[in-house]
Amino acid sequence: MKRRNRLIEQIQYRLRRSYGMDRLNTHLLVLMIVILVLGLFVKNSIPALLAFVIFGIFVYRFISRNITKRSIENRKYQDINRYITRQFKAIRNNVTNKEYKYFVCKRCFQLVRVPKGKGEIVIHCPHCKQEFSAKS
Repeated sequence: MKRRNRLIEQIQYRLRRSYGMDRLNTHLLVLMIVILVLGLFVKNSIPALLAFVIFGIFVYRFISRNITKRSIENRKYQDINRYITRQFKAIRNNVTNKEYKYFVCKRCFQLVRVPKGKGEIVIHCPHCKQEFSAKS
């Protein structure tokens, strides 16, 4: 029993100083599970190999002690994810809303709403003050 407790304490000590879970790790884990489920319907081993590689990246990031590098990776992933999400939201709003047109600022990814039918206009982002021209 002492040996088991010592092993558990050692694992807890090592994980205490590791990076742990973040949004990128969570999405990697979900992607791995989706690929494994889709791999059940495919007759080759490529999905299993891809899921194994993703799991390796997940474990490496999870137990990594270089917290600053993992935080930078997570921040870049969140920026890309935010940009893609806002683009889809702008497309959805442009289809449903007939009075306004929606654009995404290239610098801060803020969703900007302008009136439709004004022609070529200069848009000022209210968040970062970036100027860009677009056709409403």
